[in-house]
Amino acid sequence: VHQLSDNGYLIAGNFDTQIIDHEWLTFIIRTNSFGDTLWTQKYYLGSAHYIAECRGNDGYILSTIKYVMGGIPSWDEYYLVITKLDTLGNIQWSRQFNGNTYSLGNNITQTSDGGYLLTGHIENLMSWADVVLIKLDSIGNYVLKVNDNLNLNLIHTSAFPNPTNNEISILLNSLNGRKIRQVKIFNSLGLELRNMQNINEYQIKTDVKDLATGLYFYELITCDNQIKTGKFIVKE
Repeated sequence: VHQLSDNGYLIAGNFDTQIIDHEWLTFIIRTNSFGDTLWTQKYYLGSAHYIAECRGNDGYILSTIKYVMGGIPSWDEYYLVITKLDTLGNIQWSRQFNGNTYSLGNNITQTSDGGYLLTGHIENLMSWADVVLIKLDSIGNYVLKVNDNLNLNLIHTSAFPNPTNNEISILLNSLNGRKIRQVKIFNSLGLELRNMQNINEYQIKTDVKDLATGLYFYELITCDNQIKTGKFIVKE
């Protein structure tokens, strides 16, 4: 809930259509100072995390997370979305940042040049990871463009089939040819169940028939000591 300069309120939440499509609608409510509804809007922008009024009664800036469920053997994706609304809640522009990178946008500040600064973080299944800082101009474009010519440090992992009741394969995708050195498997309480070492392969397969039904986490360590984590489900 954000209090506006006219003492009214802006409420950002989610709307569930009760359709099993893994899609949350963003739901915005604008009220006057007594809480009476002036207008409502719904958008296909995902789960709302932050909304604020722009300076000079120039509309509102909104941060949301759009979730896309992954298929086998791909991973779930979370897209960070920043949207500029006018004073009636109509979309003026919206920018989506690629999945598997930005996990959560926390706060948007309007800067002195009329642009926007967003803080957030990259979520890691077993621990917190990196801070995200995004600077945009007044129409949502990057202020600076950085070309990193194939980010050779980019690595992803996936586990499949997921869910499984027989065996699980853990795959490392790396642009610079990294291989897996070690994989640890933990239960949902953080107890280490397996520690497989000296692997030196891009993929490892392990039997899970002895594991109870439930959620498990894995920690993958590459040959150059990069750490990636993931999860899988053992079904009946």
